Amino acid sequence: MAYSTQTKLRIFNTNVKAALLYGSETWKYSKNITAKLQVFINKCLRKILKIFWPDQITNKELWKRTKQPRIDLQIRKSKCGWLGPTWRRTALEEAKGVKKTWVGIKTDAKDRVRWRILVDAPCSVAE
Repeated sequence: MAYSTQTKLRIFNTNVKAALLYGSETWKYSKNITAKLQVFINKCLRKILKIFWPDQITNKELWKRTKQPRIDLQIRKSKCGWLGPTWRRTALEEAKGVKKTWVGIKTDAKDRVRWRILVDAPCSVAE
């Protein structure tokens, strides 16, 4: 029995990616780790789409076809969602990525709509 691509992607996101990124909201940012995670995820996505060596496709096209955000954006979004329980210094480092100050973050956190926009912003960044 063959599964559809959508089913394979759903299983990948709910099982593999969820286990891979478990606790990522507490990780200190590292380009090296992020790059390794992205390579692994790209390999998985290429296998799901049955794209093998002679076939060439850019990573951006791969993410577009599978509707997957870059891993660094997904980790940043996760961190924003857990901003309250994390350390202030880590939160301030992450806030620089969305051009916010500590006062601005506290203000946005009080307004549910503005907070949701702030948390969703990292994944809506254009490539």
